Amino acid sequence: HAQLRLGGEAGGNGRGLLARLRANSFIGRSLPFIVRGGRMTQLKTIILKEFGEILGNKLLLYTIIGPVLILPILPLAVGYSTTAFSGVDPITTKDVAMFIKNVPMWADLPATDVFQIVMMQQMMVLFLIIPLIIPLTVAAFSIIGEKKARTLEPLLATPATTTTILLGKSLAAVAPGVGATWFAYGISLVGLKFIVTPVVFNALSNATWWVAMLILVPLLSIFAVMIGIII
Repeated sequence: HAQLRLGGEAGGNGRGLLARLRANSFIGRSLPFIVRGGRMTQLKTIILKEFGEILGNKLLLYTIIGPVLILPILPLAVGYSTTAFSGVDPITTKDVAMFIKNVPMWADLPATDVFQIVMMQQMMVLFLIIPLIIPLTVAAFSIIGEKKARTLEPLLATPATTTTILLGKSLAAVAPGVGATWFAYGISLVGLKFIVTPVVFNALSNATWWVAMLILVPLLSIFAVMIGIII
């Protein structure tokens, strides 16, 4: 069955497909596992193939590593600057009166803490952008890269089903987005632990943030991949 799909009724065309598969070093090494392996082996092989192509693409690497390095700087900079210079240019109650009015429980907190909590809460939007950008970029480049290298058709000609191929590519695109977001959030928490007060830190590690990180981030990554595949 595998030979029929790869060889085709016209042997020349099948040999051409097989040659293009083997021309790509990573796909060539993966081919025996895709052809002879079971569905789980095929899925694992496709995911590893995608990871290998990500590591070989500098633009994709920069897209993944960049947010991990840049994003934690923002909350750390806000936390440090508002803490270090609060005595020089104090943040008055008037500046945060609107926030305290909306959240009365902050009334007993120092103005600096209120300002930091409000600013850090806005950072959640930035953390939720990462699982949209990275998976969308990876998914788009995955399809474009396969077409450019002319390896998409040969890959579809293997015994791996279309569902298995799409699932493998999707998981390989979701993982970097989720991993990068969680890593950036972890770095931010570790740094802020030594900068802000316990009250501010608890506001950044409450149930809302954990729901966002553990539920919204994976869902947004999956949504981004679906958009990337459709486009």
